[in-house]
Amino acid sequence: KEEMRPRSHMARSFCPEVVDVIINKKSAREIEEREVTVLYADISGFTPMSESLKPSEIVELLNKFFELATDIIFQYHGTLDKFIGDCVMGLFGVPLPLPDAPDRAIAAALEITEGLFLMNKDRAESTRLDLRIGINTGKAIVGDIGPINRLEYTVLGDPVNLASRLQSEDARPGQIVVGESTYQKT
Repeated sequence: KEEMRPRSHMARSFCPEVVDVIINKKSAREIEEREVTVLYADISGFTPMSESLKPSEIVELLNKFFELATDIIFQYHGTLDKFIGDCVMGLFGVPLPLPDAPDRAIAAALEITEGLFLMNKDRAESTRLDLRIGINTGKAIVGDIGPINRLEYTVLGDPVNLASRLQSEDARPGQIVVGESTYQKT
C-alpha cells in the first residue's frame, strides 16, 4: 500500500518502466542540470473553436487529445511535464538519461500528428484539431520545483523557453519545428 501511493502519483508523469526504475532506486529526484529534449504540442485555433462548443464537448475533445499525446510520449519513454491549456509539454532524457532523446521526441511528434489525423477522420470539420509542435534540446535545470506542499517535477531554462517559442511563434498549423541543437543531434 505504501509503495502504491507514490507509484500512482508518478504514473501520471512517467511511463511504467521509468516508474519502476525510480521506485527501485528509492532515490529522491534532486535539482540538477541535465540535457533534456522538450516537446510542446499545442492545438492550433482551439480558443475560437471552443467558443462554439458545449463545455462537455470541449472536455471530451481535450481529453482525447491529451490521452493520445500522453500515451505516445510514454511509448517513447518520455515524461509528461504538464498540460498548459490545450498544450502538452513532454520531456525526453529525464529523469533517466536517453542518449537518443532527440530522436524519440521527433518520433513521438510524428506519431502524435499521425494519431491526430486518424482522430480527426471521425470528427466534423468544425471540431477537427491541428497542431503546432516545437522541439528543442539543451541543458536545463531539472527536478522537483515549487513550494514543499506543491512540488512538481519539471524543467527550467533556455532550451525550454526556445521549444515553447518554436511552437508558438515559428510553427504553422500542422508543422513540427525543431531547434538547431535538436537538428544537430538527429
